[in-house]
Amino acid sequence: MRFWLAALPRRFFCARTFTAALAVALLLATLKGQADVAPKRVLMLHSFGLRFKPWTDYAEGIRSEISRKSKTPVDYHDHSLLNARLGADNSDDPFVDYLDAVYAKIAPDLIIAFGAPAASFVQQNRERLFPGKPMLFTAIEGRRVQRDKLTENDTVVATHNDFAAAFESLLHVLPDTKTIVIVNGVSPNEKFWEGELRRELAQFSNRVELKWFTDLRSKLF
Repeated sequence: MRFWLAALPRRFFCARTFTAALAVALLLATLKGQADVAPKRVLMLHSFGLRFKPWTDYAEGIRSEISRKSKTPVDYHDHSLLNARLGADNSDDPFVDYLDAVYAKIAPDLIIAFGAPAASFVQQNRERLFPGKPMLFTAIEGRRVQRDKLTENDTVVATHNDFAAAFESLLHVLPDTKTIVIVNGVSPNEKFWEGELRRELAQFSNRVELKWFTDLRSKLF
């Protein structure tokens, strides 16, 4: 198991892409099996669909870097999690069964999970989803990785969000700020981050008022 943590802000998108692509290139280079001319099958599992930025831009950057660096042809297979996009807590069984059926005869050589929902899905179903196959978790914050479920075949390229530093910078630039509004949703991923934000931002309670707006759908429709 490899765990690479990059404490990088969003503007270092290219650096994160390069790091993840390098990890994939190393994983593909270690794969054994078919002749070098046979393409390697890479299953790219997306958290929120194939049109949601910045995840799609990040995935495309990795795809381009892999193709440029790989010494063998690479066949990409893209799939997305509908439950994560809808914020639903439905069973993952139908999607797991679907992947099992698609790859019943020829399993992918590598699985890449983009984002926390995809990583959680893979880790919850690790024994059913191509056990023993190498997996890469990326476009994910380190706190969302279930480290106790990582295997020796897993590689993580994660980031770290320093919320306290971000708010400290904001108040330094705008010292007269009295109120900060935080808008959040109700998906499992968003609920997790609301808890982290409330915990880390408690230190600012005597300096600024924090107003939380959650699940605005109930107020708009």
